[in-house]
Amino acid sequence: MRAPPAERCRDLSANSDQVLDACGRLGLEEDQRDLVAALLDLGVSVEAMEHAQARGHLQDAIFDMVLDPDRVRRTVSAREIEDRGGWPVPATLAMVSTFGFPSPGPDDPYFSVEEAEALIGGAARQEWWPLEVQMEVARVWGQALARIAAAEVYNFRFETEPRVRGGKLTPAEALATIQRALAELLPLADPLIVGIHRRWVDHELTQYAVREAEEHAPRAIPGAIDVCLLFCDLKDFTTLAERHGDAAAISAASHLAHVMVQERGETGRVVKDLGDGAMLVYPEAADAVAAWRTIPTTYVVCADDRMIHPDNQREMAAAAGAEVVEWPSSHSPFLSHPDLVADLVARRAESASG
Repeated sequence: MRAPPAERCRDLSANSDQVLDACGRLGLEEDQRDLVAALLDLGVSVEAMEHAQARGHLQDAIFDMVLDPDRVRRTVSAREIEDRGGWPVPATLAMVSTFGFPSPGPDDPYFSVEEAEALIGGAARQEWWPLEVQMEVARVWGQALARIAAAEVYNFRFETEPRVRGGKLTPAEALATIQRALAELLPLADPLIVGIHRRWVDHELTQYAVREAEEHAPRAIPGAIDVCLLFCDLKDFTTLAERHGDAAAISAASHLAHVMVQERGETGRVVKDLGDGAMLVYPEAADAVAAWRTIPTTYVVCADDRMIHPDNQREMAAAAGAEVVEWPSSHSPFLSHPDLVADLVARRAESASG
């Protein structure tokens, strides 16, 4: 008959009574004794170990020591927020859901004092910052911060932790170092997130002001000019690389870059090189059209296209002065016939470079 967990741990003379008690409460095997002892030495409570064990990873209890202070500060309920002039309870709970979290109970101590003050302040300004607007912003906040948190946790678990454990530390020392790393790194994010947010608000306000000025007084901004953008790219470049190899892809991209420089004309300037595409800017639309007409163009007429009639395609190809090929394809040949598109691009690149 198998001995109870506490008795299995008691066989190890190095165990303290505290470790024995923890073993019994957690129902652990004796090979977990050192981990329990290390967690207790770090000040981790047995309750925190129980929560971590329920999540399936006992050693993650070290993170509770870092996160618990924030949890303890959450003392305000949605009902208290309503009583203090904030949003009605249903609206506050909906806000939590909009952030991406399960809604707490109306009387659950879910918010910190600072969070409660922010929600009360938002409700006080609902005349020009109504609830539906705040909900929309909250949704964006929740999605953005969820991605930030996911990236932070992923990199901590798969970059920081392996670096610590790969050093010359005992398991107990590694746990202590990982806990300290999270405790020291986590607060660094708060001022940066706030600061970056303010900078982006500053940037967006500036851009909005510029757009408004351009719209209502196009010549009021010193140096403001009208330009024409010309974008050229190699269609289905990925399939070309997969089918014909990297050498063919590099050759095609290099030839495109050469054509862009050679045929851009006197006033054209390449402002963005994307490898398989390029964006050029011209002071006049006529200059962009003139440059475009010098670039060899092939138009694929899709005979089975149900969006643009083949006759209309042929007219557009003729107006562009393009070489025409015709396939029994639907509207998007780079999806329905990627191999044909890749072969066509490869042949055109080869003939142009030859």
